[in-house]
Amino acid sequence: MRKLSAEAIIKAYTTMAKERQGAPIGERVFSRESRIPRYNWAGGYWRSWSAFQEAAGYLPNDATQKIPDEVLLRRFAE
Repeated sequence: MRKLSAEAIIKAYTTMAKERQGAPIGERVFSRESRIPRYNWAGGYWRSWSAFQEAAGYLPNDATQKIPDEVLLRRFAE
């Protein structure tokens, strides 16, 4: 499979995002559903998935926040 252009990758992402009412799409979901492997975009066009999402005009996914130890310990004790 030949390497896709940056525009083709962004178009595929935009199409998927519209189908999901603009919700951000994770890297694995995008690769699986679009059948565009990571090597088509990583390192060549964009340095990270967040950089790709920004270039496509979307806000990057938020990182999962750590649950404070006190909350975890309290819930575990309950």
